[in-house]
Amino acid sequence: MKLAESIKQVTDLRAKGWTYQSIANALGMSKQRAHQIDVLARKREHDSGLWTNGLSVRNIKILKKLNINSRDVAIHAVKVGDIKPFKWANFGYTSYYDLCAWLGVEPGNHSRNSTSNKCPHCGQHL
Repeated sequence: MKLAESIKQVTDLRAKGWTYQSIANALGMSKQRAHQIDVLARKREHDSGLWTNGLSVRNIKILKKLNINSRDVAIHAVKVGDIKPFKWANFGYTSYYDLCAWLGVEPGNHSRNSTSNKCPHCGQHL
């Protein structure tokens, strides 16, 4: 069963007052899994109202680390180079390009093939 389908079924049954055990029995999953799916559904509903909705956890953490609280400030940070690949551990090209795409901005001139980019940890050219 797909997660989206499970979320809908679990939330529908919880809305009708079913217990996690009865949901688990009906859907062929454990009581713990029914609870996990319900918690996930509530978290997704909460997150849908946040300005960072749709971003990866890694990108959200970088924005929080930089105290960036709006899309406009994030766009500015990318444009001036405050946010760029490999400036922080675990923030490379994939995260950077995903963030740029989500913000709707062109990535800076941080090419994957550029010889001017160095790893901040070991100093080797990337």
